[in-house]
Amino acid sequence: MTDSYKNILDELKLLVKSLSVLKTRIRGFRQNIGKEKDKVEIAKIRKSLDLS
Repeated sequence: MTDSYKNILDELKLLVKSLSVLKTRIRGFRQNIGKEKDKVEIAKIRKSLDLS
């Protein structure tokens, strides 16, 4: 396996891990709908996606 393929695999692993964390946060956010913590959760998600 060449270095470029190894780098691509490492990037994919990081992406999958990031998506998994994001999915968990969204699931937690859905369970907390209507609570004051929503604003904090939205801020965390935006920060993790660099949208803010």
